[in-house]
Formats: sequence, C-alpha cells, structure tokens
Amino acid sequence: MARKKIHILGICGTFMGNIALLARELGFQVTGSDENIYPPMSDHLLEQGIEIMEGYKVKELPKADEYIVGNALSRGNEAIEYLLDRNINFISGPAWLAKNILNKKKVVAVSGTHGKTTTTAMITWILEFHGIDAGYLIAGKPKNFATSSRLGSSEIFIIEADEYDTAFFDKRAKFIHYLPDILILNNLEFDHGDIYVDIHEIQRQFHHLIRTMSSKSCIICPTSDKRVEEVLKLGLWSKLVQYGKNPALPNHYQKIKSDYSSVQF
Repeated sequence: MARKKIHILGICGTFMGNIALLARELGFQVTGSDENIYPPMSDHLLEQGIEIMEGYKVKELPKADEYIVGNALSRGNEAIEYLLDRNINFISGPAWLAKNILNKKKVVAVSGTHGKTTTTAMITWILEFHGIDAGYLIAGKPKNFATSSRLGSSEIFIIEADEYDTAFFDKRAKFIHYLPDILILNNLEFDHGDIYVDIHEIQRQFHHLIRTMSSKSCIICPTSDKRVEEVLKLGLWSKLVQYGKNPALPNHYQKIKSDYSSVQF
C-alpha cells in the first residue's frame, strides 16, 4: 500500500518543520516548500530525509494527498490560489496536528509570552529522565534530544502552545486546536503587534482556550501575574493549581541564589 503524501507550504518555520518531522514519523511521505530556507530547521529537515523546494511556483508544486498550509502564507500566494481555484484539499498545521496526533494523547500545553520553549523542553526532559517516552513539539532544537519533536510511546504529549494565529483562513490562535488536559500559563504580556491591537485581544484568545478545557483538566499558573488573573476572572471551569513565592501557598518556591537564577520548590 502506497504511503500517503503530504506537502507542507512554509515548512521551514519551527512549528511547521516539526509538523513535517511528526508526519514522517507517522509514516507519511513528506515534502515541503518555503521561500526562506535557512538553518537550523532546514538542516534539521534535510538530516531527516525531507525534501525542501524553494519558492511557491505552481509548476514546482508536487502532487499530494493533502497540503498543510503555514500561517506565513496568505491570499495572493501563487500556490494558495492554485489550491483554492481547484478545490484541492488543504489544512492548517494546528488542525492537522490535532486530527492526527493530539486527539489520541493526554496533552500538556505550555503557553505564555515568555519561557514556552524552555519550559516545554524542561518538562519533556524531566519525564525522559524518569523513563517516560513522552511525545513533544518544541519550537527550537533542545540540547538533550536528537530532534525537536517526536511521537513518543506514552500517552503524554507536551506541546509549546503559541497564541499566534493559525492560518490565513483561520485567524484563531493556534493553541485553540490543542484541547489540553493540562495548560501551563507562565505569564502574559502584550506581544504579536502585527495581529493583536492590545493585551485584551490576547487575553480573549486565552479565555477561548480555557473555554475548550474540561472540568477534569488542570490549569497551572503563577499567583503574581495580573494579566493571567484577569484571564481567569473571565471564566474558569477546570482545576486550578497556582504557585508563587509566598510560603503559605501549597506550591511555592524559594530562592537558592539571591537573583533567583536558582530556585527550589
């Protein structure tokens, strides 16, 4: 039986490159194209045997069973117009990930303005150290692993959950597709000024994410972030676990070094 073929438009971004790696691990035949082919992701993909084509010219667009469209592409792109005019099947990266991987996993989503990549890598390594072969998607190449994503054999999947929009045809935040069992919300500040007008628009996206979570799921966040607290006040239906410096908290941390570069929980 021939393997299904996927072609990824915008493959060299950290998120879409990881989609390519996961799809290949699932057994799909994967190719991709991008206008900006540069390391480290381009080297990472080539090391894994994934062919990359430069540009989006229709004459160079290979036939595929499904096309995955990155959020860097928009209307007017030659390849996008070709797919639309011929009613060819396409999907966003986050939606493909949810359909093919996350719906079978217990999802740990790491979100917030700062520290997503580091926190995702730390959680993955802690589980690895304890013998748990978790799946993961990290928007960067972690030092302790050969690749920046993998399926894993356990039921757990840790994902760096970004609030940037999904695709030109889906302007919701990417993380709305993930339906996390555990959501880590590190902090919240204004970011992505190219798509969000102010912090309130970003907070609304996080509120929408929280609305997708079940009563059995869990949100982990600090007590000290005013913007996070404002999001929680918009509505909370899941278990809440908070942490901070206050020793009276069930989950608190103490400094080991005076500048908090080393702490203990």
